[in-house]
Amino acid sequence: MTAAVDRIEVRLDRTGDCWLWSGGTNGRGYGVIGIKTGEGRKIRMRYIHRLMYERHVGSIPDGMEIDHLCLVRNCGNPAHLEVVTHAENCRRYFSTITHCPRGHEYTADNTHINPSNNKRHCRTCDRDKTYIKRQSVGERRGPHRRWSDEEIMLILNNPSTKDLSEKFGVNRTTIQRIRRSHSKAPPTAL
Repeated sequence: MTAAVDRIEVRLDRTGDCWLWSGGTNGRGYGVIGIKTGEGRKIRMRYIHRLMYERHVGSIPDGMEIDHLCLVRNCGNPAHLEVVTHAENCRRYFSTITHCPRGHEYTADNTHINPSNNKRHCRTCDRDKTYIKRQSVGERRGPHRRWSDEEIMLILNNPSTKDLSEKFGVNRTTIQRIRRSHSKAPPTAL
């Protein structure tokens, strides 16, 4: 294990406050290094920040994680690392995300937390999605849109289903359903 940590020390750039790992990283940006195990010479990937913490501070208790206080995932400076629970690590990470992917700020008024999964949603984005969905249904002239009285009268008085379906951008079945639903005489009052 000490040979692996010595290999780490050589590849850390200590010119700044963070000790940046110049070796390989995993898909999420954390520094990793392969360490051979004693049995069968299998290689096990280990996180740089965990190895640096263990070397300079001490062991990491089971079930605990290392949090980067500097928020730099490939930093190996032990002064920037702290042992925390998984819940605390997640809480700290999500508190750093202040805006939704579309750039709206997460504020108390603009944030909805889904009680089933505790995920945050941007209310502005949710409103925009609903508006766009409603608008597109109305504009595409599909079967679920509101038909004006003039359009209904045109459908009822024009015998060409094909021409009407092309004009309104719907299929022929939609025109036929409108004719059937409006051809019934309304009930008369007694």
